[in-house]
Amino acid sequence: MKLKNFKVGIGNVNCYLVTDEEGAGIIVDPGGGKDTILNYIEQEELNIKAIVLTHYHYDHILAVEDLQQELQVPVWIHEADAEGLLKPELNLSSSPSVPSVSIEADKLLQDGEKIKVGQLKLEIIHTPGHTPGGICIKIDDILLTGDTLFKGSVGRTDLTGGSYQQLADSISQKVMKLDDQLEVYPGHLGQSTLGRERKRNRIVKDMLKK
Repeated sequence: MKLKNFKVGIGNVNCYLVTDEEGAGIIVDPGGGKDTILNYIEQEELNIKAIVLTHYHYDHILAVEDLQQELQVPVWIHEADAEGLLKPELNLSSSPSVPSVSIEADKLLQDGEKIKVGQLKLEIIHTPGHTPGGICIKIDDILLTGDTLFKGSVGRTDLTGGSYQQLADSISQKVMKLDDQLEVYPGHLGQSTLGRERKRNRIVKDMLKK
């Protein structure tokens, strides 16, 4: 497996290309950087099978339509975030300062779903709290956490559809039940491990006490 990280767009989002040894794989959260991403795909001769979104917020989806048109691939998102992907007022792209985005997903993901892409084995973990349909994606020994869990922090819950209690439950009952050795690749900021966040992330430690 190969993972390539691009920091893109308005929110300096971590967009990931995850591919198997043959170059088949996915794009996760393309919030910008269309040309950079396409150039890399062409240069590495990758066979992208889908665009997978960890949640519907505009900073994670601004390049989706352009990439979908260029690559002719489906867009996947959890079923609880499908409405938000369609509605600019929910995905926060209704502001005059942001391009309005309305996307209809091609595949609606469900909690616990396991999907094979080439030789990659994706496990979908529904982690609501930042948005109703937020997900983490486990692939072998990595965990793409979107805006659920960051290095030293967690996703904000004060936006429409957010819930601190849901996020606390997602992190304590799902994410932190996984192996401490998993490498954490979040939607913003730097890389970590679950074990490191369990020990050093003060917000996570507080969530685990309740």
